Amino acid sequence: SILAIILKWCHQYNDDTIALDTRVTQVLVKHHQKKVFAKDIDQVKKGVLRPTTQSLRGLQLDYKNGLLQVRRRMYNQFQPILPEPLGELYIRHVHEALHHAAGPNQVLAHASAFYIPKSKALARRIHRSCVTCRRTNPKTLQQQIAPLPSF
Repeated sequence: SILAIILKWCHQYNDDTIALDTRVTQVLVKHHQKKVFAKDIDQVKKGVLRPTTQSLRGLQLDYKNGLLQVRRRMYNQFQPILPEPLGELYIRHVHEALHHAAGPNQVLAHASAFYIPKSKALARRIHRSCVTCRRTNPKTLQQQIAPLPSF
């Protein structure tokens, strides 16, 4: 995927000032949304507000600028939906851009530009599978208690 190449390139040069062009981002998101949420996009265009995809049920959907968007209560605005392949790459990029210092909740706070279905579980999975995080935050050893003497 082109987004993966762009994100790897940004991370390779450790330049946080490199911003993805919004047009490139829109084209990539549109492409992946059409592959993953084709039926939902058709229904929202028709005015039917019941998504067929399980991860989108119960959300207020809208179709603006060629993107399937969801209304977020916290931000009181519509945000584009990132399907899982792009969402995983984006959360992994934010996790690495924060230099592995943040846990899953902090990563999600920084990745608030998009709505990613099942993002909390995805961020937790990425954090747990990260080799760097596992090495720097090992589990503490538990004290082993010797057996009590028998009288």
